[in-house]
Amino acid sequence: MSRLKKIWQWLTRNWKWVAGALAILAAVVFGVRYRRHTKKAKINEHKIKVLKAEREVARLEGQRDLIREREGDVAKEIGAVDREIERVNAEIRDLDSEVKRMTAQEKLERFQKLGY
Repeated sequence: MSRLKKIWQWLTRNWKWVAGALAILAAVVFGVRYRRHTKKAKINEHKIKVLKAEREVARLEGQRDLIREREGDVAKEIGAVDREIERVNAEIRDLDSEVKRMTAQEKLERFQKLGY
């Protein structure tokens, strides 16, 4: 019997074992490839998260710098508002003192002019 015929007979008798071994080999090869792929994907996912966090930190630092730049302007605006409040309070005090100096008859005349 020729050598090729013996190999063929062995394969026909043991084809299930050969197919099983090939299936296991394919599963191992594809499993290893899948595992490597998922590891790379997790690493890339981690890198993306780090980059997003760095971008957010840069945005917040820029916002902080912008606020610090405007800090002087805000102080000036607050000073202007405080001066305006003080002016209005002084006006109220003047009007109040004027009303206190008025007699009852003058107060009545003023209220009647206003329509009360």
